[in-house]
Amino acid sequence: MKKGFLKTAVGILAAASLFLGTAGNVSAQKAKAKTSTATVKTKTPTAKATALATTTLTCKIGMPGPGGGTVFYENPNYAKDGWRYLEAYWSDEMFGLSYAKGASIVSDFNAGKGEVGARNIVKKSDWYVPDETELNSLTSTLGYPNGTLPPGSYFVNGGKKTVSFDFDLKTKKRALNKVPAKFNKDVMLKGKNAKALSSAKFKALDAKRAALNVGNIVAVRKITTKELTRAKARFSFDKSKTAFKPRVTQGRQQQQQAMSQQNWSPTGFEAITSSSGTLPNYSAIDNYVLNLTIPDSMSIEDAARKICQTATNEKQKARAIYAWLGYNITYDHASLSLKAEEQEEIGIRDADKTYARRTGVCAGYAKLFCKMAAAVGLNAEYLGGYSLGASYKYGDSTTDGLHSWNGVRIGNDLMLLDATWGACYSQFGSGVPVLGECWFDCDKELFALTHYPLQTNDKGNIVGDSPSKHVEVPANQGLSKPISEAMFKASPFLNPAMANAGIKGSDVLMFLKSHPKGWTILTYNNFDSLVNEGLRFNKFELSREIVVGETAKFNFTVPNGKTVFIYFKGELVDFLENQKDFELKLEEPGLLEVCYGTVTTNANGGRSWSGNSFLTYNVVSSRTPATARENAITAAFASY
Repeated sequence: MKKGFLKTAVGILAAASLFLGTAGNVSAQKAKAKTSTATVKTKTPTAKATALATTTLTCKIGMPGPGGGTVFYENPNYAKDGWRYLEAYWSDEMFGLSYAKGASIVSDFNAGKGEVGARNIVKKSDWYVPDETELNSLTSTLGYPNGTLPPGSYFVNGGKKTVSFDFDLKTKKRALNKVPAKFNKDVMLKGKNAKALSSAKFKALDAKRAALNVGNIVAVRKITTKELTRAKARFSFDKSKTAFKPRVTQGRQQQQQAMSQQNWSPTGFEAITSSSGTLPNYSAIDNYVLNLTIPDSMSIEDAARKICQTATNEKQKARAIYAWLGYNITYDHASLSLKAEEQEEIGIRDADKTYARRTGVCAGYAKLFCKMAAAVGLNAEYLGGYSLGASYKYGDSTTDGLHSWNGVRIGNDLMLLDATWGACYSQFGSGVPVLGECWFDCDKELFALTHYPLQTNDKGNIVGDSPSKHVEVPANQGLSKPISEAMFKASPFLNPAMANAGIKGSDVLMFLKSHPKGWTILTYNNFDSLVNEGLRFNKFELSREIVVGETAKFNFTVPNGKTVFIYFKGELVDFLENQKDFELKLEEPGLLEVCYGTVTTNANGGRSWSGNSFLTYNVVSSRTPATARENAITAAFASY
């Protein structure tokens, strides 16, 4: 499987969104918005300014930056220096690399390629590998648990030195310049499980692996004072009108007609209706597994029975094993640099050696899941095939993305899960207690757009030594109507965490089927953390582009103490009410940001708000001309 196998994981944890979050404390500005709302309720929404003023945006530590990174430092001398903040970006593709490889990724940012990991890096020319002072500031500010930067060793500019930090799960404290125990390359278990690791050849290979100079890398850039200044915007909006009828464009009419011809809910473009209800609560299972001690000498079978001791049904047993793998098995980046025969000897794809060493690659995770599942009576299956991550672009070779995952037969249903990608959310098994909810019991339609099953042999290898000889296994998608390989290859990356937020995969498939030329599907960020807090998506725009004059609709279920608010071109539009429709018609092009955060009211009645944008849209005068990839999406899904 190619590097970047987890595409979503650390990138999603790293920051909330693509663009700059906002903060303010202006009661007069809010009063202006209220006046506009009142006007809208009496007639067609209009609110035009004769002159556009400017506004200066401010950032808070931990907020998204304009380049797509996370802000971690504010320069006290910004007026003199011309730059105010530092932002950093990291993703799984920047972990477990040689310095040269990591620096080349940052050079790609400089070249304007961007689009790495879970979100798009804005095409800036000033990304660079930080120095030691900047890295110390970054790890101190955003290192887990203060932020989301995972424990590990990070290269300093030049590659001659690393800055490291560990996180003690028991004391909940970080330790700078200490390499996490689970990142030490020479950790060996004792007892029965050491037998698999006792040969002289194996020890020599493990020493070779441990000597590989690999580490993690982050990209940093300076946010200038100039780019924090934006023009204020013109907009009109209606918070609650129920009789409002949006203008039906040719594109929307095309989609509505496509939906009427099949048994689809008409939610694929204008309104996604939440269908998730209350998500299953596995916290008791997860906490039990997190605090569980498995002795070095314990067999896989006995370990599985202990791991599942508190589980009362098949799905809970699967969750317990999934959680244990996520908390305890690291991804063996270093061994991927070894020769194929050396990888086989060291056992990165073997269940027993992955368990003994507590590290492996996707096949090791999936095989170990199967072996543990069998010990507790689960009917688990090892599945393999193509995988698409966030950096995949139409035309890329999917053979570079061979991957392994699991299915569990429960009655007539095939429950799908990806323990490898789920483990990335727990920071590569470093002990940080976060699991990827979206990769367990996945929405099948969304999972099918990132995992395409092929036939495997008894050893877990894909049958056929070339793509032309690979054998498709549509039944392993678990869908009554499986997608085709052409649809899979044409698809954009879609995070299955969308389902946890209330978005149905069937509606996303419908959107792709009726995808008019020039539309680009919106990708999402920070879903897991938002969903865990209780945010649900009831209505929103699925296309990334909104045309001037069209009406955008939004409706969210917002947890207590939080709020959703909208900014357009850097200016606050309004705060959305919980579970109330909000309609917005934009009168000029610009960037529209839907933000999630908090609002406080001071003694004088003024409001103060801060938050991160989690949905971003480009408001355009007309649709962007179709790309080859977008045409491929339309063609591939046309007959579905």
